[in-house]
Amino acid sequence: MNDCAVVTIVQKNYFTFAEALAKSVKRFHPGIRVYVLLADRPDDRFDAKAKSFDVITLDDVRIPHIEKYCFCYNAYQRVGFLKSFALEYLFEKYHFKKIIYFDSDIYVKHDISFILDLLNDYSVIITPHIIKPQRSFRDSKGRVVEESIVAGPVFNAGILGLSNTDEGLNAVRWLKERTIPFKGKKLFDIEQTWFNLLPLIFKNVYILKNPGCNLAYWNLHERDIRTKNSAVQVDGEPLYFFHFSGVTINDIGSISKCIRLYNLGYRLDMFPALIPVFEEYRDLHLSLGFHDVIKWPCAFDRFDTGEPIKNHVREYFLANEKLWNASLDPFVSRRLKLVNRFCFLFIVLDLVRRYCTLVRSFLKRSLSTANWSS
Repeated sequence: MNDCAVVTIVQKNYFTFAEALAKSVKRFHPGIRVYVLLADRPDDRFDAKAKSFDVITLDDVRIPHIEKYCFCYNAYQRVGFLKSFALEYLFEKYHFKKIIYFDSDIYVKHDISFILDLLNDYSVIITPHIIKPQRSFRDSKGRVVEESIVAGPVFNAGILGLSNTDEGLNAVRWLKERTIPFKGKKLFDIEQTWFNLLPLIFKNVYILKNPGCNLAYWNLHERDIRTKNSAVQVDGEPLYFFHFSGVTINDIGSISKCIRLYNLGYRLDMFPALIPVFEEYRDLHLSLGFHDVIKWPCAFDRFDTGEPIKNHVREYFLANEKLWNASLDPFVSRRLKLVNRFCFLFIVLDLVRRYCTLVRSFLKRSLSTANWSS
């Protein structure tokens, strides 16, 4: 397995998630190298040598204008933006034949050799959110679950398998180009929207539909989950890995904070076979010092003065081409700090500016029509 690697991306305060993922991978595949790209600035809060993974810093990857990118993206968007850079870096520096990207909140529960074997024949592996037609399940508001999938990404970006082939590398570079802001505009808030096109424009893309893979809050309703011989099975397959997306470590019974957001209306006690898995995951986090680590601040969440950065300021910076093109560090910019402090006023002024632009455009069209008629 020396030619294979697993990579994830976290801020410092998510290091217990990265450690849990690494330990779960190495339990079944001790020969696989696990890498973590730190989407943050390193400090003396942790000892990277004491971890179950190798740390990659942003300085290692050497992304041009990285300070600007880290300023304009929030924590969730930042991970999606950095994903393709991390994969390309590992392929180019270490020449791995196969790499699997996992979100840091994934926990491996079974040997995943069959996924690595698939990369002998395929260049890209992606997995859909759901794999069965929904005939009866509706959320608490009566909506069919498929509606949210149709309206958003079909595939989940929490797992991406790649082989070191021309097609695999082309897919990584294609994703990278589409997550870089262009002329002051983000192309999409989350990079997994682009996954919809991967099986259409690239060859040798495998859609992983094994029910035991990427089990998560969004597909629990469609799968038969039970315990057999002390092991969790999903539709008769082993539970290969669970995606703890939106998990609250101090409230595992809620499964995910996203369940309330999407009105799915179920709790962990409805899936008794998963209770030991959740308890194991929670206990591992607690043993790794979760309550202390989760409080560690991210360098990209604040200005150099310690003032928290509001999302509107990130959007303002990205939309302002003059600021974006200027030779400045946004984390020390006086102008951006001013916008941050008087955020509401700038929002109002921006709305007024947009209204005036619409009025001018309407008047021009009206005058043009009147002149043409005369």
